[in-house]
Amino acid sequence: MTDDAPSEEDERDARPRLVEYCLANVTPSQRARLDDADVRTRSVGCLDRCGTCHRSQFLVLDGTVVVDDERVRRLAGE
Repeated sequence: MTDDAPSEEDERDARPRLVEYCLANVTPSQRARLDDADVRTRSVGCLDRCGTCHRSQFLVLDGTVVVDDERVRRLAGE
């Protein structure tokens, strides 16, 4: 029987290489957690995704907008 749980190596490979976020879309504590994460981060005043920004928290992971996803919650410390 095989174990289907992701290995540490799989977890590392699943991590984004670049996480971008709008400064207005994260709290100061989330910003600190993102900046301390084991990934490259880029904070900007606006990512020109205003509709998404007004509806919910989001991150841009390797160029892809990710909303209400477990990775967003884990990276942002929720």
